Amino acid sequence: MTIILSFNDPYAPHAATVMASIIAHASDKIDFAVLHASLSEEIQTVLTEYFKNQVRSLKFYKIDPSFIAQVSSIQAAPHLLHAEAYLRLFAATVLPDDVVLHIDCDTIVLGDILPIMQEYDIAKPICACNEYDIHYKSVKRPYLKKCHQAYDTYINVESNAYRQQKRLGIQGDFHYFNSGIMIMNLHKWRETNLTTTILEYINTHPFLHAADQDALNAVLNGNFGVLHPKWNSHVLMCGIVTNYSDEELTEATQHPQIVHFTGSVKPWHYMSSHPYKRQYWKYRKNTPWPKRSFPDRNFVNRIRKHIINPLKKISRYMLGPKYMFRIKQMFERY
Repeated sequence: MTIILSFNDPYAPHAATVMASIIAHASDKIDFAVLHASLSEEIQTVLTEYFKNQVRSLKFYKIDPSFIAQVSSIQAAPHLLHAEAYLRLFAATVLPDDVVLHIDCDTIVLGDILPIMQEYDIAKPICACNEYDIHYKSVKRPYLKKCHQAYDTYINVESNAYRQQKRLGIQGDFHYFNSGIMIMNLHKWRETNLTTTILEYINTHPFLHAADQDALNAVLNGNFGVLHPKWNSHVLMCGIVTNYSDEELTEATQHPQIVHFTGSVKPWHYMSSHPYKRQYWKYRKNTPWPKRSFPDRNFVNRIRKHIINPLKKISRYMLGPKYMFRIKQMFERY
């Protein structure tokens, strides 16, 4: 199985951490393919030398600048504006493989990655985890465990899904997947000329909040295979709107196989309070960049993390929502 990663020089330590976590649990050696726009020769050499005895192969593919120019006009969320966020769209053009597994570089793998291929649907161009499935409304759930509830209120989740559907121009029932972890059927991509179709959509929809993830969902319009939620912890934030069963959500919560650190605050940030932050640093020890360093560690953030944020939590639980608006105003002054 070939796993593809896309990253630049600053993200190399995090990509190496993903590789180290995969290698730590894989029951067989893995082929890695790196898609890049301008990865330095030095970084390529460091990674090759470090992992040469731990992987079956590690190959680097530079994407043609003319390809990258086709996605350079996209307006997206700030953390998705770099070219590496779109390189996977050209995998079918540059890779010889028929099927690959794409994994974002803000993840860690906590189990054997090879069994994910047991869920591969050969008829679909992509297999990924549900982030929203309108059919959840037809399922009766007499009770909700905490792990089945949405991270946000369902009103917000529903309204966001409605805005997404309208913004992307998706007709009929709305299904939306997270593209952080995808099994990509490159044979079908070539057969249906899917890359060109996606690029045409991007050219007519310059604002895509979730970048190529939005474009993929709009073009496929529900035509994707659904993976178990344990392969992408991000979708657990959406609770039952994903339309996974109670059993699947419980298993994914208790035994996640891939932890996906979505958003702009990552485990290598000082301000991160992610429950799997220590796991990230555990695997990073087995990379060429084992030393801990936090780019956002400064006096102001220390005060926020150890004084202001704890006080907010205390206020929330002891004073109740009645006074939270005033407290929020007080903290915003600083």
